[in-house]
Amino acid sequence: MHATIESIKQQGKGKKLLLSNIHIIYPNAGLELEYITLTINTPSSHLNVGDRIACMALLKPFPKPYVPGGFDIARYWQIQSVQAQGYSVNIPTIISKSDTIWTHIITRLRKHISDAINMHTLGTANAMIHALLIGDKGKLTPSHKDAFALSGLAHLLAISGLHLALVTTFIFIGLRKLMACSYHLALFFPIKALSALCALLASYVYLQLAGEPISASRAFVMSSLILLAILLHRSPHAMRSLAFGAMALMLISPYSVTLAGFHLSFAATLALIAYAEQKYLPQQYVFHEYRWHHRLWRYIKQVMLTSIIAGLATAPYIMYHFGHVSTLGLFANLFAIPLMCFVIMPIGIIALTLMPLGLATYPLKIMAIACNALYDIAAYTASIPISHINAISLNFQSTSFITIALLWLCLWQGN
Repeated sequence: MHATIESIKQQGKGKKLLLSNIHIIYPNAGLELEYITLTINTPSSHLNVGDRIACMALLKPFPKPYVPGGFDIARYWQIQSVQAQGYSVNIPTIISKSDTIWTHIITRLRKHISDAINMHTLGTANAMIHALLIGDKGKLTPSHKDAFALSGLAHLLAISGLHLALVTTFIFIGLRKLMACSYHLALFFPIKALSALCALLASYVYLQLAGEPISASRAFVMSSLILLAILLHRSPHAMRSLAFGAMALMLISPYSVTLAGFHLSFAATLALIAYAEQKYLPQQYVFHEYRWHHRLWRYIKQVMLTSIIAGLATAPYIMYHFGHVSTLGLFANLFAIPLMCFVIMPIGIIALTLMPLGLATYPLKIMAIACNALYDIAAYTASIPISHINAISLNFQSTSFITIALLWLCLWQGN
């Protein structure tokens, strides 16, 4: 068959391709398929997104749910016009190279970053850095994924709103502080608007590198609206930005509203925004002391409160999709979130910035040490017998009522 590569994902020692414009040559000559997924376990480093390839493959339909009411993978792929799955039995040959400039740039950039990570890191840290910088989870083993899932830290491993918000904030504040050091720039140029524009471009490139996951797409829409408000000298409104992001995703990909990523991302963000808007109302704001122990306690309290609020908001959806709840996630997040926010992601951004200059060796090594520490936290928490409980899976009706209650609680204004 002949087909065009739409995306490439690492899967264990092989790769999983999403192919489009499939033309079957033999045995069903002339059969056309819109999309298929193809697993390749042969050497495929020469393949790039946009290439037209020829290969021999065995194709089969997607399986039905294993249990009644379980996840329907056939329905999931059908909504995205993917009609079959299979695996290649020979090394694909390239008929024609990609002619899309932007796709080629992103593909080459991902490959360059992956080569740099492989050169300077090994093992668990290598797999985690691939997941955090370019959204490639193919190097993560089942034990890695289980440790983060059972410890309640899975949200740190997948590129989500937290990571994109950290990238956007770090670029915006860093550039603004850097330009403010120049007397000429500070007086004669709108450095705040320029920083917002650069942060917007950086967040879009990071979103493309990550493969546009739902949670990161939601965060990009929200951050774009906030940065646009800064450019237009308007005050941003977080709840309206969240609503706009939800509408945009539902218009672009209606089926995403049934996925776990959509539920978890929007439930946590909705609850945190509602909490922040109530906490920081002008009449409730209280000036706190500046002593170090007051700052430390305020930080611990805020991390605990955010973990509790996000955990409570997402618990029904975790029970609905996965059938278990993490009991020690609060304490694990207390140590893991600062490590991610203040060490791993800032060092990762610095490493990405210095890669074109060949100076990313030490940032990547520091990031690797921090990633190993993060994995140790997840593994230790998951090893505790009471770290998670297998709960009864909620049905669709119960989850719908909980969703209505959450919306009412978070959106209702006034007494």
